[in-house]
Amino acid sequence: MRVENVRVQNFRCVRDSGDIPLSNDLTVFVGENESGKSAILDALYCFNLGQEFSTADMSTMSPTRESVLSGLISRDTLDMVTIDLQLSDHERTQLNIPGHILPGNILTVTKRLDNSYVLKGANGTPLLELYSVSMTRRLIGEIRVIRRQLGAVFEGKIARKLPQDTFVFIARGEEQQSEDLILFQDAAGDLWDELQQGDIVQVTHQAPGLYGRSDRAMNVGKKVDLDSELDSLEAAASSGSADLAASIDSLLLEIQNMPSNHPLRSIFSDEFTNTLHDQLASTEATVPWNDSTILSGIPSFERGLVSSLEDKLTMSSDDPDSVQVGDSQALQALIDEVGLVPTEAVTADHTERARIFNEKSAQLSALFSDSWVRNVQAEIVPFNQDKEIGLAISCQGSLDPPSRRSQGFNSYLGLTARLLDIGRRSRSRDVVLLLDDPAMHLHPIAQEKLAIKLAEQPFQILAATHFPFMIRHNRLDQVRYMHRTLAGAYFEDDWSKAGDGLLPVRGALSKWTTGRIPLLVEGPNDRDALLELARILKLKGAESLSPLIEPLPSGGSTMPEAAKALLAMEVKFIALIDEDKQGTDNRRKLTKELQISEDRVVSIADAVKDHSNPRIEDVFSRTIQESSIWVSQGLPGTIGSLANGRMDLDQESAENANRLMAAINMALELALSE
Repeated sequence: MRVENVRVQNFRCVRDSGDIPLSNDLTVFVGENESGKSAILDALYCFNLGQEFSTADMSTMSPTRESVLSGLISRDTLDMVTIDLQLSDHERTQLNIPGHILPGNILTVTKRLDNSYVLKGANGTPLLELYSVSMTRRLIGEIRVIRRQLGAVFEGKIARKLPQDTFVFIARGEEQQSEDLILFQDAAGDLWDELQQGDIVQVTHQAPGLYGRSDRAMNVGKKVDLDSELDSLEAAASSGSADLAASIDSLLLEIQNMPSNHPLRSIFSDEFTNTLHDQLASTEATVPWNDSTILSGIPSFERGLVSSLEDKLTMSSDDPDSVQVGDSQALQALIDEVGLVPTEAVTADHTERARIFNEKSAQLSALFSDSWVRNVQAEIVPFNQDKEIGLAISCQGSLDPPSRRSQGFNSYLGLTARLLDIGRRSRSRDVVLLLDDPAMHLHPIAQEKLAIKLAEQPFQILAATHFPFMIRHNRLDQVRYMHRTLAGAYFEDDWSKAGDGLLPVRGALSKWTTGRIPLLVEGPNDRDALLELARILKLKGAESLSPLIEPLPSGGSTMPEAAKALLAMEVKFIALIDEDKQGTDNRRKLTKELQISEDRVVSIADAVKDHSNPRIEDVFSRTIQESSIWVSQGLPGTIGSLANGRMDLDQESAENANRLMAAINMALELALSE
């Protein structure tokens, strides 16, 4: 299961956050202090099974608080946290929730103040209620089908039954004296001896009689009157009466007591009686799915407190292959990550022992250096007569245990180990990690690397931060802005209302906007291609890119999010789009939803003629796109080859690039004139 949206209500400073969509990887919460970022994370942690909301958690801004405290409103009616879960088809099948109850793959779960859970389907209606309603609708539909079938049943009175006769005449009605329906002994079967003049019988099938003027009665039984039972059942089902179960039981008893050969048996079929039994089950809260199974499968919200890494671990005397660890299990996670088995190392001969520890230490060093600002040398060391495993770190200085390193580096080590620990003991969608200011004590470069590292994890992460460098300029779609008013904290998707709360986003974009006009492009490759083409054209004396323009990668589909941020910052900008589906979607959002002038949106089609749905790659001629460098290294490799002179820009590509620069520069002039 993957968490699609969350909503927090009545929790601390959050009266109602509104629906907050979560990214598949990293979601970053920004906002001023006391804007509700930490409250959202804490509320989600309380959503977990085994965690509980308390009366103290209730928002003082909630109008229902006093009513709950006074007992006027029950705690089991007050919603606290609601999450929307995206189910895979396999999960959907496993959970066994009927399709008419949950038509899509989104399951909603709400936890209330009394710590009970409610599973919901369409429009936030509880699954149990939807199931009961659907069963009731099915029942009413079946009742009406039965009524139509009963309407086709002929009821007649035995008009004459003479001794020794092998047939009787049946009158077609109380008022009507016709006796043109004949019931033959062989058609009446066991019923024949019981028939008396004046009896009313029911006939469900007729056949032509022997005399041409008569119908022959077949499938005959004495009258069974179930109209009153059906009336009672339909009324109870339609009104949701508490008598519904009793009405069902009564009708089932009547059907059961009906003679086995009675003609109405074919109308009150097994399918109908199964419907009655299913309805009884729904009124008794017996449903095809299991609430506990569903709740146990929901990803757990796990706090990622950034703590220091342990210096050493003690080998367990019971199991020499393991170590005794603290709550964080951080150092154990690092040992497991590099595949170190302590007993194999300490019991090996001297040469093999040294090789194992050197190899595992080198692997750990590479793991740390990959996302730290400097090269790191880690050394795993057994000591105290091989009873303990220790870790020492060297980074431009002496070799020291983690506790003697800087606060920033130690917290980085602890978080790295924490991520590994979660990854090794859970499947990718079992955990949502909650991080509150994880970049504390880190330099901006380390913050940037940390943001990338977090987004690469196989599980979802929610991080609250005030640091600009935790926000990637080309992934503004990850940002969720929390705002607070006198009515409480809430999620605000209109960044024009953000004010100073958007300062981290402004900081993230500052190097792209200071003194320049941003040109929103899809990604880094687009930016590199534009800059290299501009450089080449400038050398050729052709029209190049204006020095006022700074291409800003916007993450492709997240271009509208970057546009929102720039609009909120009152920064003028222009945009360059491809003509593929993503590009046309971006154009629509920019011009229709954000009301950006069409003149400020440049299309690759302005430069590349006679090409359907052109992209930035199509600025380059077919000759270049069919070259060995392009085939083997794509656009990035081609750009590099142009930059180092291994490839020349041919005339067709230069003409396309020239037209593109002219269109961008024209859009710039129009933007500056507004």
